[in-house]
This record gives sequence, structure tokens and C-alpha cells, in this order.
Amino acid sequence: MAKNNFEKKRGIKFNIISSTKPYGFSMIEILLVVSLSTFLFMPIITLLYSFYNGLNQNHDDSAHEDIYLSKNTKLTKYKEGLILVNHPLGQYSNDNSDCPVMEKIGKDIALKNELKFSLKSIPSIDIGFPTSTLATGLSLIGSNIITSVDSSSTTLEDIIVYGYENMSLLRRSLVDTGPGYLGIASDGHSLYLANTSVNSQAHLLDGLFTQDLLRGITGAIQRIDPELSSPTEILKSFKFPGANSSTSPITKKIIKHGDLLVVGTQKTSLDEIHIFDANTGVLLSSINTEYGINAMAIYDNHLIILGPQDPEIQIYDVNNPAQPTIVSEYDLKGGSGNGRSIGIFGERMYVGRSKGGEELMVFETKSIGDDYRLVQVASEKVGHSIDVLVPHRDFAMLFTSNQHGEVYIAKLEKGVTGKSISLENLPLNLEGRVSDYVCVGNDIVLSILNTEYPFAILTYENDN
Repeated sequence: MAKNNFEKKRGIKFNIISSTKPYGFSMIEILLVVSLSTFLFMPIITLLYSFYNGLNQNHDDSAHEDIYLSKNTKLTKYKEGLILVNHPLGQYSNDNSDCPVMEKIGKDIALKNELKFSLKSIPSIDIGFPTSTLATGLSLIGSNIITSVDSSSTTLEDIIVYGYENMSLLRRSLVDTGPGYLGIASDGHSLYLANTSVNSQAHLLDGLFTQDLLRGITGAIQRIDPELSSPTEILKSFKFPGANSSTSPITKKIIKHGDLLVVGTQKTSLDEIHIFDANTGVLLSSINTEYGINAMAIYDNHLIILGPQDPEIQIYDVNNPAQPTIVSEYDLKGGSGNGRSIGIFGERMYVGRSKGGEELMVFETKSIGDDYRLVQVASEKVGHSIDVLVPHRDFAMLFTSNQHGEVYIAKLEKGVTGKSISLENLPLNLEGRVSDYVCVGNDIVLSILNTEYPFAILTYENDN
């Protein structure tokens, strides 16, 4: 019946049994037309099929080039074209696109090969980095590294763009926006910055201005924000209600997550976390942690907060950003709450803590219905605070407060009673503590809290 309905809608019906000519054509005439059409169009059909089949046979998933536009956005380039793979999970994604060199390190760890690294410290005078300032955050767009700067003066640069090539930083452009920034986030298009001013807690530099920066055009676009009294390159400012010199909410961390911008501050009389619409600047909701934040991450639409007091970890469901709901909290053993850094790889979460007790803890994230849980799988005493960590499936790279040998590789080992952690202290000496990182090929570029050596380049030397 369905076939008859389809034929009636098309208005086509060939009665091949009848010897009459219902549409003015005999059966012989119809067969001649079909034969002639086949003769004329078959070469074209064959050619198209061969081309399509050739594409399928020649396509090799291993023969491609990954171009990392940001920590969360990757272009995968095949011979047949360019495919965009976007990871919209905010700071963290489900795979290792955050740092491709970690996959190479992981292979050598699995094979028990020796890990070989080299370290290059970058003097500020060699790259035009302003004196008396600190590099606080990094973001990668294409081959450009954008640095947020906590300047000591309102007249010094707060954003600097470097082109990265052959382990070298080449300054392209810089911007002075005011009091300085403590961190940076990017969606591969626009820049979001953690502001040190009490007048606004975060700034947005739009995609047009960002593209001009990447091309080396400094201050090309002048914007006037209605909340600011003078022309500025800032497109939009995000301000907490009630923020002033008395409440002094200083931003410690920002996360761009889809259409959301999550801003976390140190302890204040105001709520310490505010969730904005990243496009309009409209405040959607706020969270009072009662103690401020040290670090944040968003994974699977859950906001994970690390704080300086117990409970050390709080987890909020932000599927409805206008009404974030707390789903669980954890008081980790070993001293009062002191979570400092967080890294997520798939369902595995690494937490770095301040010195004292067990500074490294590893969890598995579990979602059971509406319940979101952390299951601890291993922990280890490092002996130093963990400032920054780079996660992977079965290991993580740790950057610590150790004054001599700041870098560790923490490996998850299978034991009789479960998983344990083995530590390898790499023979590398940085010029200071690490504030952030970006990965480019075999290199991990680090921002260092040192005015004379603001950057370091850690290169993985193994060929695999």
C-alpha cells in the first residue's frame, strides 16, 4: 500500500502489460529510450563511482595532520579536505587534544623507554617582555601564543602575542588595557581575561580584535564599553553586582564553556563564583563557596571547584546555568582543604594540592543518573605543592614548588590491591614556578613567575 501511495504522489505509473499507449508511447519506444540513456550516461556514472570508491579506499585515518587552534579546538586535515573537530567541554575535553605530545610520552612509558627532555629558558630581554611584570596565563591560537600579563603599572602591556616557530617566541603585538590580568581563556576565536581590577572581573576581546593581534596589528580596533569612561580595546566587561573597592573581588580563574563564562575569585563578602552569558555579558547565577576558589574545571556539564578550606572539592551541576545545583562535595584526607590544580582526561581526574599530606590524588568520575561521583583510585605524597599539572590517561606531568627539579612524571601502576603512583623527578631546573602551559608539537611552552625569565620551553626529544 505504501508503494502505491508513493506512485500516486509522483504521478507516475507504467502499465507494461497493456498493449495500448496510455501516455502516447509504445513499449518498444520506451525500451529504446532507456537503452539510449544507459549508453550515454553509463560512462559518467562509472567515473563518479570510481572517484567515490577511490576516496574511500585511499582515505587513511592515520595519514592526517592535527592543527590545534586552542586547548579545546582541533582541526584534522586529511588529503581530501579539512574537518573541524570541536571539543565544547570548556577547559577539558574527552581526549588528549589538549596536549598531543603527551600521547608520545605515554607510548614510551608503556614500552618502559627512557624519557628524554630538554629545557630552554627564555630571557625577557630577548623577546621584548616588559620588565617588572609576570606572565600569568597562556592561550594558543594557530601558531600564536597569547600571554596574559600581571603588569606592575597601568601603563604597561597586559596582553602580548608571540608567534611560535622552531622553539622561538617572536613578539607580534601587545595591548595595554589597564591594571593587568591573572589568567586567560580562549574559544579559538575570542579572548577572555581574568581582570585584577575591582571595576570588572573579566574582559572579552572579540574575534576581530584578536585576529588583528595575531596579524601583528596593535590597538587596531578601538571599542567603547558603556561601563568604562574612555576608549579601550575591550569589547565587553563582566562585573559582579556589588563589586567595589570595599568588597575587592579579585579574579583567580576563568573558564569559557560553550556559551558560558565562569568567573571565580578569592574569598570576599560577595559570592565567589559568577556564571555569565559569554556572548551578552548577562549574569545568569552566582555561587557562594564560603571560602573562595583555588582552581576550577568544567567536565560533562559539572563545575568542579577546588578550594583552600574543607570541603576541598565541590561539584555543581550547571546543565541549567541559571540554577546551578550542588551534587557532591569531598573532604580529602591529609590536612585542611588545599586543592591547587586540576587536570581531567576522559573520566580520570588528577588533583594537585599544597604541600602537606598526600599532594597528588587521582579519581575516576562516575555519572549514575543524576548522581555525579568521584571515586578515588590512587594518591601519593610528592613533598611539594603542585601548581600546574598536565593530565593523560595513565600518567600526568606535574610542575611543583620544588626549587631544584620542579618537574615530575606521575605514573599510575597496577598493584595487587589496586592502583598506585610512581614518581619520576626529571633532571630539569626551571627559573621559577609555573603559572600555565600550552602545547605545540613536541614542545610544552610554560609561563614562569619570574620577571627575568618569563617563559620556558620543554621539548620531548624521543622519536616514536
